[in-house]
Amino acid sequence: PLDSVANGIYTCDASPVSNLVAFSGYPAATGHLFIKDGAGPKVQITHDSDYVNIDSSRFTVTNSSDPVFSPDGTRLACFRESKCFVPGDPHEGEVRQDAFVINRDGSSPVNLTTNLDNAFFSGFTWTSDGGWVLFRSGTSHAPDGVFAASLTGRLVTGLTVLPGAM
Repeated sequence: PLDSVANGIYTCDASPVSNLVAFSGYPAATGHLFIKDGAGPKVQITHDSDYVNIDSSRFTVTNSSDPVFSPDGTRLACFRESKCFVPGDPHEGEVRQDAFVINRDGSSPVNLTTNLDNAFFSGFTWTSDGGWVLFRSGTSHAPDGVFAASLTGRLVTGLTVLPGAM
C-alpha cells in the first residue's frame, strides 16, 4: 500500500504534475486530508483546530474529505463540514456543509458555496484551465444536482442530473 491511516483511507487523488497524492482518512472521529510525496512520509494538512469564518461566526472544521487536485497541482477542491462551538454565538451548535478550495498545504481556504443552503457536496472535478470547480450536490449522499463554481465567487446552479445519468 501507498500508506495507511487508522480507520482507513476513503478518497484519494494524484497530482497531474508531480508525485503528490492527496487522500482523506479518519485517524480519530474527524475526517482529515493528507498529502504524500512519492516515497516520503504522509503529511496531515487539515487538523482538529482548523476553522473558517462563515456569516461572521467561527466554525471549526469537523470533517474534510474528497480531495481533488487542480490542473496545476497547487490546490485541492474538497468537502468540509464545520460546526460552531462558540458559546453564545448566534450560530452556536449549527453545522455547515460546504465545498472548498485549499492550497495543497491546507492553507487559504476558499468557500465555494457560502450562499447555498446546507447540502452534501462530492464528485469534484476541475476545468482544464483551473478556473472552475464542478461538483455534485444534494441533501443526502445521493446527489441530485451539479454545480459549477469559479474561484472568483461566481456560482452556477440548476445543472440538473437526469435520472440514471450517475
